Amino acid sequence: MTFYLIDYENTQVHGLKGLAELSKSDRVYIFYSDNAKSISIDSMNDMLRTKCRVFFEHIETGRDNALDFQLTSWLGYLIHKHPFSRFRIITKDKGFECLKGFWKAKGKDIEIFHNIAGELNEDPPVLPNKQAKRRLGRCNNQNEKLRLPSPKKNPSLSEKSAMDTSPQLNDSSIKSGKVSTEVITHVENIPEQKQKPNEKQGNRSRKQKKDNTTDRNVQNRPDSSVYDEIRARLGNSTETELVIDIVRKHTTKQEVHNALQRTFNSDENNNRAKEIYKKIKAILPHK
Repeated sequence: MTFYLIDYENTQVHGLKGLAELSKSDRVYIFYSDNAKSISIDSMNDMLRTKCRVFFEHIETGRDNALDFQLTSWLGYLIHKHPFSRFRIITKDKGFECLKGFWKAKGKDIEIFHNIAGELNEDPPVLPNKQAKRRLGRCNNQNEKLRLPSPKKNPSLSEKSAMDTSPQLNDSSIKSGKVSTEVITHVENIPEQKQKPNEKQGNRSRKQKKDNTTDRNVQNRPDSSVYDEIRARLGNSTETELVIDIVRKHTTKQEVHNALQRTFNSDENNNRAKEIYKKIKAILPHK
């Protein structure tokens, strides 16, 4: 199950893109205000075709960020009620990034996208006029440094002989239409360009390293028997399912230990995470 919380005041109709593709188990909450309460016919058609349930939350404005505060409070309520679901905030407001970091520290990943389809339409940065001219000037200076050196004022003897072998055009040859076709055999010594590294070979090695890392992560993933053993040691409870979710998401014992501390340690009981880790450490396949 995935919950979508839409900041409609920020995204408008664009935030609803992908609504028709959601499944029956998904839930969509559209937070809107009097500042943004119109909707297109295409979006209404998507609402009629989608299998998920859509809820509308009208927000009374009058203060800055009123909609953001109420959307955030509703997110906390949903996380408490559905701890094993996925949560996505649909907005272009970068202020929600701090909310994402807050929940990540507590073991819960909150995703932020510009629309339901999961797109992030980042516009390329535009340089101010002065800054663009300054960079263009640096490029021109670099090009000038790469130019070949000009011929010497006093050519050497070998250079003079080479110059003498070049075809000569005189008035008689031009008038008669006959032009010398002698081949110039002298070529100036031009510095060899450094061979560029093989980009395809570099990409292939990076891909191979990535595949090896992925294989190691898959090998460290526990199977269902490990989850059954955790339930046997900790008992069937909401806390046990949360521990299994942490074991499933992380690939090393150190990561599991840190996630347990962030999730279960509190002022009342700061040893709970240590007790849980001690019970399950021996059965973890993680390195």
